[in-house]
Amino acid sequence: MRFTKGLFFRIEATIPKNRIASMFLEKKPLLWFIGGVVLRFDTEAGKPRKNDFQMTVKVKDVSLLFTLLPFKGNYFKHYHAPTLKIIIMALANTSTTTGLLIAAPIVNNAGKLLGKSMSDIWVSISSVSSALEFIIPPIASTISIIILIGFAVSFLSTVFKCVPFDLYIKGDLITSVSGLISKRYTSFKREAINNLIIIKSPIMRILRHSTVKVNVAGYGKHKGEIAVFIPAANKRELAGLIEDFLPSMVSKPIMLRPPYRSLRRYLTQPFVLFFIISLVSIFLSNRFTNFKDFIEFMTIISFIVLAVFGELSLKKYVQSGIAFGEHVAVLSSRKFSLVELRCKFEKIGVIKISQTPFDRKHNLCKMKLTIRSESADSITVANLDYSELKVALLNNYNIAI
Repeated sequence: MRFTKGLFFRIEATIPKNRIASMFLEKKPLLWFIGGVVLRFDTEAGKPRKNDFQMTVKVKDVSLLFTLLPFKGNYFKHYHAPTLKIIIMALANTSTTTGLLIAAPIVNNAGKLLGKSMSDIWVSISSVSSALEFIIPPIASTISIIILIGFAVSFLSTVFKCVPFDLYIKGDLITSVSGLISKRYTSFKREAINNLIIIKSPIMRILRHSTVKVNVAGYGKHKGEIAVFIPAANKRELAGLIEDFLPSMVSKPIMLRPPYRSLRRYLTQPFVLFFIISLVSIFLSNRFTNFKDFIEFMTIISFIVLAVFGELSLKKYVQSGIAFGEHVAVLSSRKFSLVELRCKFEKIGVIKISQTPFDRKHNLCKMKLTIRSESADSITVANLDYSELKVALLNNYNIAI
């Protein structure tokens, strides 16, 4: 395929069709009104988070573009994510900070149009928070409202991006369709999949669902767009998705887990944090008596977060580990979520094993796997038995340490 664009500065690019890893189409409202869509092509070459080629094409040419990625095989499957599952995913992955960053310029510009300054808006927030003083301390209620505004904006943004969500599998070609205002189509071959990451946030663990992140070679222009996300899936749906994305992925038991002697490491930090929070709370309550209600409220919030962290630490000890073979499965954690990475061994670019002096004393180590791709997904498993890890790498991959 040959691409040409530019009026004064002409750009030409030639890409063999069999080298295309993914194709992305976005129907933005304004472009759709004038009969255009955004087209992006990606290969495994090029810089991270930068499309190999992007242009605006006519809507009538969309059907022709999909023929550039012919599929092999007669297998067909359609997965539709109900709105409820998308809401669950949005609740689990919503970032308050992101919401505030989105909301701030919108609120500011809307205030200018309405003739209201940010100070007037702040007065409105304060009046709402004063109505909640009988439930939440004054300062905490104001902070809570700001956090809830950020959370709500981020939540709605995620929902609008994903609703409705459909996944079509035709032979070895996978196409995801999502978006309420801006419709997005992402097509990629199964062989272009670098790895899957299965994410279980605290909310997801309660509801027994997972979010699946599909890392496709070369895909992703922005930080929040580095992979194809599939909304909340239960255990049965998850098994089907793994079978569709990595057909030869045989589920194997975890071969290597943290030994019993490392249990103390997982439990020490939550207990230490519990005593620190308690002591700091007592000190601040006695030192700043006027803010006693606020300090008590924040202490309760801290203990709730600590309880989630403690539960995660225990699950990390019980569930984390590695399954070796032609396909690799690694279970670990990120922030407050349990994560599982699955990929072919040939997709792994770096295996890094590190030890602290304390690790060497107890014959433990930390192993980090990095995927060979532009976005370079990685996962780390701590507190593994060093001797057992060396034997496992030697027996499975003939890697001597």
